[in-house]
Amino acid sequence: MIDPVAIDRKSLLHLAELVQLRLGGERENVLHRRLQDILDAFASLRTVPPIPDPAPANTLALRDDCPEPPMAVAAALANAPRQSSHCFEVPRIPPP
Repeated sequence: MIDPVAIDRKSLLHLAELVQLRLGGERENVLHRRLQDILDAFASLRTVPPIPDPAPANTLALRDDCPEPPMAVAAALANAPRQSSHCFEVPRIPPP
């Protein structure tokens, strides 16, 4: 049996505050239903049987983790739309 996972109004409003989303009336109800659908979908995954571990012969061989020189600043910032003082420049998001 799947344990139901529910999101309450307090948690929904806290989440909305964290992502700077203003909710009210019907918008709150729609978001609540959508989040509950997502939680239900994840809860249903508990019924899927686990995949057995692959045989040791089928495991992926990874290379050793060896330190390498860092990427040049110019190469790292090559595709940055805006940059300042050797850093990416991003738009400021004002607080609500």
